[in-house]
Amino acid sequence: LISHRLDIPVAYFMRDTVEVLDGHPFAGLVSNIGIILWCGTGAVCLFADALLQSRNANQTDSSFLRGAGLLSLVLLVDDFFLMHDKILPHYLHIPEIIVYMLYLALIATFLIYFFRQILQTEYVLLLAACGLFGLSILADLVLPQDGMVILYEDGIKLLGLATWSLYFIRTAFFKVRNHLTN
Repeated sequence: LISHRLDIPVAYFMRDTVEVLDGHPFAGLVSNIGIILWCGTGAVCLFADALLQSRNANQTDSSFLRGAGLLSLVLLVDDFFLMHDKILPHYLHIPEIIVYMLYLALIATFLIYFFRQILQTEYVLLLAACGLFGLSILADLVLPQDGMVILYEDGIKLLGLATWSLYFIRTAFFKVRNHLTN
């Protein structure tokens, strides 16, 4: 349907991006690692949520992990499909800054809603992740997108994502372990 509507060859949807664009095999390597981290984090959190629900565990812990998993998957979709910097601005005419504000509001809502649960975890990791994401977004918005700036922006983003993943995967592990041993 999209192929027909936007006059894009079907092969563009089916084949690997590097193949379609006849690019270097390492093209997008850091981005692909990021996608794996988003996916792993979302999957671990949702799996931990399902385990806790099956054990009739604390609903707050379960909800926290479910929210973290869903939030990670929303950010995965954004990152994977280039929603905030390509699809939404170019096809739906939603400025990138508006999308950033929506994500900021979504993350802030999550942090506020689960503030008490977060304080019972290794929250410094989450603060570090959010700070690194903020720096990456700031670099994206204000710095020219060339040369080493891209390395800094995407490197900071990858560090933020690795920290985000570490925080949520460790938190999921500890919450499941605590409920299984009680």
